[in-house]
Amino acid sequence: MALTGTRTRLRAVEPADAEALYRWINDPEVTEYLSARYPTSLGEERAWAGRAAGHTGYARVTLAIETLDGELIGICLLRGQTPEDRTAELSIDVGEKRHWGRGYGGDAVVTLLRFAFHEMNLRRVFLRVDAPHRAAVGLYEKLGFRHEGKQRALHWTRGGAREVAVMAILREEFDERHGAHEEVGDVPRG
Repeated sequence: MALTGTRTRLRAVEPADAEALYRWINDPEVTEYLSARYPTSLGEERAWAGRAAGHTGYARVTLAIETLDGELIGICLLRGQTPEDRTAELSIDVGEKRHWGRGYGGDAVVTLLRFAFHEMNLRRVFLRVDAPHRAAVGLYEKLGFRHEGKQRALHWTRGGAREVAVMAILREEFDERHGAHEEVGDVPRG
């Protein structure tokens, strides 16, 4: 089963995705705002992709991001969710640089949030983003995430400590901005 947005399709990670993941995780431009800091082997990425392919479920959802024509361009995930709290942390990385700034990341986030709120029944999704990454912070604000705070000097990269912004969106905020979900059995209006 794939989750389809207007520009992207989110699908299960496949072991064959490891080569692209390896290329992205070892590209300093791609990982500038990620916590990845050590060189990663192709074997490690194959093992990670194998684990991701076999362990997606409520506690952790890891999905590949494709364009609608099937090109793998990134990865996204929800982690840390529990049935009691109904909250999760979102992470996303569009690794194919030629697709940066073209709306794929935003569409993937909205598609993942729609799944999180309407299929997983979560009530809150949060993320952490390097505060200097203005493009990402602006995108999350545009999508409806609200600032909840900052973690000072949390992420060490490129020879310095960076502040990390914590942002979140609640289900009702998502529905107000992106359209409420019709439940099965709802009578169509109109």
